[in-house]
Amino acid sequence: MLRDMGLCQVCIRQDRVTAAREVDHILPRSKGGTEDESNLQAICVKCHKDKTKAESKGKQVSGHNRMGMPIDPMHHWNKS
Repeated sequence: MLRDMGLCQVCIRQDRVTAAREVDHILPRSKGGTEDESNLQAICVKCHKDKTKAESKGKQVSGHNRMGMPIDPMHHWNKS
C-alpha cells in the first residue's frame, strides 16, 4: 500500500484516481503467483471484486493477459 501510495493501480491504468482498500495478487496464487512485492498491487474494493470475478471465469483482466501477466511492454516484468 505504501509503495502504491494507497491508490488503486487498476484505476490508475484507466486514468482514474481511487483510494485502495485492499492488496491484490497480480498473478493469483492459484495460478502460481507469489507473495513477492512485485506480484502485489494496491486495489480498490470494486476493482478487486471485478478482477476476482473475471479471473474465476477465466477471462482476461484489463491490463493483464490470461496468466495475470501485465500486457504493457514497459512493465518491469516484461523487460529482459
